[in-house]
Amino acid sequence: MGVHSPCSAPEPTQYLPNPFASVKIQGIMTYARSIAETIESHEDFGKFVDDIFSRIPSHRPLDERGENLTKLNGFLNNGLDNRKLDVTKAMVGAFQGAAGQEIVDEIYGMANTTNNLNMSFERAYRLLLKIDNHKYMREDGTIMEYAPTWRRYHETFRQLITESKSIASTGKCYAERYAQEIPQKLEKLQKIIEDPRTETESIEETRKRANRTMQLIEASINILLKDLADTEKKATDLGAKLNELWSGVRILSEELERDVDRLTPTVDYDVTIKTAEEHIQKVRAKLGKLKTQASALFSVAAVSLTVCGGIGWAAGARCAVHMVPILGLRTQAPLSILATLLGSKGLDDLVNTNALKKELKTAKENLEVLKKKRDALTQSKADVTAIKEEVSTIATQLETIMKIWSSIQSDAVQLKGWLKGCLDPDIPIEDVVSDLSKMKIGFVYNILCQVLQTYSTEVNVSALKPLDT
Repeated sequence: MGVHSPCSAPEPTQYLPNPFASVKIQGIMTYARSIAETIESHEDFGKFVDDIFSRIPSHRPLDERGENLTKLNGFLNNGLDNRKLDVTKAMVGAFQGAAGQEIVDEIYGMANTTNNLNMSFERAYRLLLKIDNHKYMREDGTIMEYAPTWRRYHETFRQLITESKSIASTGKCYAERYAQEIPQKLEKLQKIIEDPRTETESIEETRKRANRTMQLIEASINILLKDLADTEKKATDLGAKLNELWSGVRILSEELERDVDRLTPTVDYDVTIKTAEEHIQKVRAKLGKLKTQASALFSVAAVSLTVCGGIGWAAGARCAVHMVPILGLRTQAPLSILATLLGSKGLDDLVNTNALKKELKTAKENLEVLKKKRDALTQSKADVTAIKEEVSTIATQLETIMKIWSSIQSDAVQLKGWLKGCLDPDIPIEDVVSDLSKMKIGFVYNILCQVLQTYSTEVNVSALKPLDT
């Protein structure tokens, strides 16, 4: 830009000073430090930023600065060509530096994140069905049942994934439009401000030209503010729903663990099984004693009957009385001896033998039931541990998604704040241009656009298998 000399009138080819040029030393030093840091990490990038976004009004032709802006965006495009967005050199916005790159990398892993979440929900659901099938009863008499609630959480997760994909797709559209539209208008405004005036144009006329262009920018900003507010609200609502889902999953897991832990003091299967086994041993001992007594009695009776007439003892003592008239007086003595030997107690013991056998059979069956219940409870405790592991995985994956959407929301809030500041009538136009350039607002929106596009591409809802009915 030419310098106007106060000693002589300007020639037609000479230019008047730029009426918008204002430089704040403190701001320049702050920005210079950020440029220096960037140059340290990437020399070429630092040069581009220094050329394009310096707060000092540029004297370079706009076409040269536009060329450097193209090179700057080339950092993004090169990353996209390699199938990965690189934001490590970005200095503004929610997606910047190493932390921003970590979030971007997680977005590229959204397909795995979604799939892992779905599988964890599914595995936990199967385990909960097993636990529910045991019909465990709480102390208050209610039956433990968790699978239906878990199923609702699983379905909620699927709905939120679908919703997040929709938000990302919609946001990508306006972000893409903004990344092109506002920088174009901004460049036009900057050209008006930085272009030297001729003597035929007054400062007021130059300001009018700048104001008209600024009004066009304001119109675009107002439209995009609405889009930003909508995306911010949707991202906020989505984050709240994801947090609510995680809260429900965590509470259910904790309640399940408490319920299963409470079953142990309520029913100590080891003690009950030991008591049942002791009872079986007693029944067996009593049954063995009766068998020994019966065997001895029958042996004596058989010998007596053989001596007295050879009557077969197998007819049974209770039938002997009815056989006396038929067999005659000759057999009365041996049968009397058998009845005497067995007696009423002996006969009752023989009858009780069958009862003891039934009792032993029932006791064994009950013991098997108790062992199965004990084993089932042991397995249920192991299943609860497995469910907790799945819940831990779900927590990690949901945290990733919430972090992504928190960053998107933060980006929207920052951009909205910057744009609103541009509409403040008390801020000089040259400051607006300087600030927008300094913040590289088109560059930020370009990143946001690519982030949303990547998210919507990586999330594949159709890959999620439908829930079993």
